Amino acid sequence: MSSFIVQDRTINRFINFVYWLKSSDLNKDFILRKLKGVGLSVENDAFCQEFGFALMSLNCMAVASRYDENLNQKAIDGFKFGNIEVTEIQALKSLQCLLYQCCEGSVPKTKLYKVLREIETSIMHSIINKMPEYEKAGWDAE
Repeated sequence: MSSFIVQDRTINRFINFVYWLKSSDLNKDFILRKLKGVGLSVENDAFCQEFGFALMSLNCMAVASRYDENLNQKAIDGFKFGNIEVTEIQALKSLQCLLYQCCEGSVPKTKLYKVLREIETSIMHSIINKMPEYEKAGWDAE
């Protein structure tokens, strides 16, 4: 498996989704509580940039582990937050891309990585629950 540093837009898609989360099917409080548990708070004016640095740092740690490199702070500091309108499905795909690139070394054992996996599952459930096919499917004895 190879690993690479994702583009800013990949991270920005996910951050914007979390920051502007309006889906009634997705438990925003759950996501915000999980992020607070890793030191990130949406109430903080610098949330988006700080979240971006944390995600980029996670990505850099994985790439450095994979290729036995020392990626300096410049790679992380180079992240630039930008507002992007994003759908729930695009946010999920962007998060999954990031998570896939972070599967190296000890990164999957970090608290932030585990929280991102929980958020991924929450988004997937939200998407599935909105699907007409799921709504029509039988439940147990139906």
